[in-house]
Formats: sequence, structure tokens, C-alpha cells
Amino acid sequence: MRALLEILEVTSMATFVAGLTLNVLLLYLIHKHSTKELGTYKYLLEIFAVYDIFLVLMHFVTNPKVIPSRTGFSVVSDRDFGWQVS
Repeated sequence: MRALLEILEVTSMATFVAGLTLNVLLLYLIHKHSTKELGTYKYLLEIFAVYDIFLVLMHFVTNPKVIPSRTGFSVVSDRDFGWQVS
């Protein structure tokens, strides 16, 4: 079980790095190498890339976990932000 948790942690870190790197690369390519034929579509691509960077960062910060049940599911954060329940 511990090996599976380590694999999940490494996978989470790899997807964070890949998502951040590829979206920053996409933004660079849009800004430096887009042609006139792309038109206003490049702004849509930029919006999607920036929003995906935001989602990648939020996923990395919160590390969400899903708790399924028979009637539904819950999503909780797996990070300790130093908050204490009194």
C-alpha cells in the first residue's frame, strides 16, 4: 500500500511539472510564433492555457482526494494548511 501511495505522489508531481511546462511553452509559442492566419483564435488559446496553469497550481496546492459513498461523494484537501479545528 505504501508503494502505491508513493507512485501516486510521484505521478502527481510529474503531472504538475508537465502541465506547467507545456502550458508555459504553449504561451511562448503563441506569443512568438503565431501567424496572422491564427487571428483571434490565439486569444482563446491563451485563455485556455492560463486557466489550465491556474488549475494545475490549485490541484498541486490542495492535493484533492475523492471520498466515495453509496449516495454520493465528497472532495477534500490532503494538505495541512496549519488550520486547527476547535
